[in-house]
Amino acid sequence: MALIRPMTPEDLDAVVQIEQQSQYAPWGRGLFADGFKPRYFNWVCCDNEHIAGFAVVQHLFDEATLLNFAVAVAYRRKGLGQQMLQHVLDHLPEAVHTVLLEVRASNQSARSLYDRVGFNEYATRKGYYPCSDGLWEDAVLMQYARI
Repeated sequence: MALIRPMTPEDLDAVVQIEQQSQYAPWGRGLFADGFKPRYFNWVCCDNEHIAGFAVVQHLFDEATLLNFAVAVAYRRKGLGQQMLQHVLDHLPEAVHTVLLEVRASNQSARSLYDRVGFNEYATRKGYYPCSDGLWEDAVLMQYARI
């Protein structure tokens, strides 16, 4: 079992590296740094001294949004993503009743993970994500009810 702890500014180099390996249009360091403000919950998943993944969540009233979530390539398919996602869901404030996220329609492994922990697909946002071929891919919107 990996250690999951709050993200610190010292973690940003490793987090940005994972993000760059994981996304076609990755967040920059500044977006992650902005997440150290009230209403944000940021976690990292560590395997010994290495950061293996991260989660960035924004909380507003009774709703939270999983803004960014990734596991380093070397740590995928080992259960860390599910462990980290369950930690996120278990450690949000009690006032949060719904957790939302969006995921690329083609990202079947992520959609399967979200489904396994109890998220449900409820809509599609057409042409949301940029692709390398200049086209745009749909986002699948998912929600998790904690009620």
